Amino acid sequence: YGNQRGGFRVQCPETGQNIAQEFGAAHRAWKGGGPRSMRCPSCGGMHALERVEFVPPAAFATWALVFSDAGSSTLSAAALAQIDGTLGPTQCIIRRP
Repeated sequence: YGNQRGGFRVQCPETGQNIAQEFGAAHRAWKGGGPRSMRCPSCGGMHALERVEFVPPAAFATWALVFSDAGSSTLSAAALAQIDGTLGPTQCIIRRP
């Protein structure tokens, strides 16, 4: 899940260098049945795809709660507590299609 608006950056978690192109290739390979990891061109290490740094935030998930036409990009503390209390830890990804 991501913002779907472009301007998306992927950075090496070790060096902070841009690895978006290599991430894109590794992501496509994973969707085709490959490993969910990549050799980093910046630091030379192996990174799980979900462990690289996404700017703006993004996440791998099987499913999501989607709030449409919500009128705000934030949920109240009470709503977040109820969601986390029911589902466990969650991550908020702002999407503006």
